[in-house]
Amino acid sequence: NAAVLLDYPGELERLLDVTQDIEQRLGRVREVRWGPRTLDLDLLLAGSRVLTTERLTVPHALLHERAFALLPLLELQPDAVDPRTGASYAARVAAFHSQRIERLEGPEWAK
Repeated sequence: NAAVLLDYPGELERLLDVTQDIEQRLGRVREVRWGPRTLDLDLLLAGSRVLTTERLTVPHALLHERAFALLPLLELQPDAVDPRTGASYAARVAAFHSQRIERLEGPEWAK
């Protein structure tokens, strides 16, 4: 996994449309909900914005439980907090001892 930090002042559901369009153009196949996928672009956090709709929940509902998503985010924004609770995401890292994460850098990253 990787994280990207961007400045997007628009509507979050419009950004979701953009990411889903990218997934589709790059050949994402949605065979099984929550199953393996060829590509998955998630909106994890949007500053202090909180949104819950039928299509989208921001911050990502399981972000605080998923080391593979939270650790790359914390590399970009080490002081990130959950806007719903004010809790530091960095404080959650200790709870990830059972989740095996391997960091890739350089040419191996794209494998």
